[in-house]
Amino acid sequence: SANSNQVYGKPLSRDPFAWVVGGNVTFSLLDFSMPFTFSYTNQGGSFTQPFNITALHPTYKKVKAHVGIVSMSFSPYTLAGLNFAGGGLEYTPGKWKIQGFGGRLKKQVAFIPEINNIETMAYRRWGGGISIGYEDKGYGATFILLKAADQRTSLSTIPNSATITPMDNIVASLALKGKIGKSVSMTAEYASSILTRNTELTEQIDRKTYAKTMSPLVNGNQSTIAFGAFNGSINYQYKVFSVGAKYERIDPGYTTLGGMYFNNDLENITLTPAIALFKGKLDRKSVV
Repeated sequence: SANSNQVYGKPLSRDPFAWVVGGNVTFSLLDFSMPFTFSYTNQGGSFTQPFNITALHPTYKKVKAHVGIVSMSFSPYTLAGLNFAGGGLEYTPGKWKIQGFGGRLKKQVAFIPEINNIETMAYRRWGGGISIGYEDKGYGATFILLKAADQRTSLSTIPNSATITPMDNIVASLALKGKIGKSVSMTAEYASSILTRNTELTEQIDRKTYAKTMSPLVNGNQSTIAFGAFNGSINYQYKVFSVGAKYERIDPGYTTLGGMYFNNDLENITLTPAIALFKGKLDRKSVV
């Protein structure tokens, strides 16, 4: 597929006529597939080259890769659709689903005195993680581990009035699903995020405060804080009628570096009765 956009204006510093052509192309051979996206513009001065491959997504049988500027999602509390520059891999052998990624989560933004961009400065952030899941006949479990950290040397000049600090984060999550008979199904997920807000502080924390299995990955000091998030649901279905209940609680300030924004400081209880009429052609649901 392809698309084209043209813009005409009267700017002072560039050609008044601008155009952009983009699209998606997929090359396939036997079980191997390599789709990629592209864009081409006559305003090439802002790019290192006018032709840019945004991402590659090659697949081979049960393996799918992501290379370039891509996004992946593990769960709402860990890696949640964040764009990053790097690579990811998905492997689905049978009842297993294994995902992994690594790369630059955020590009550094240096201080420019002429525009005084203190509010938009940013450290270069690197990260990686893995998700391992197994599911069979309605029962399953998924374990997620995510690590991200800012590179302190990525900014050479930091004004005294700047509030930006380099951060470090480790997140672990366990999700379960199961059922009782043919009518009752249940899900649950708990995530723990340990965030160090300023890795330049020197006073270390007592690692006994946190889970021993996570201690080697925690770069902690007096700015380190732990958050938790939990959700669970249960659903009962009998013929055309079903009713479900979901509970979710997220600690105040819950943050991970694997997403742009997270809702926090909330506690929700949701009820979802539903009935299917006319052999499922008409559903009526309500949420409390």
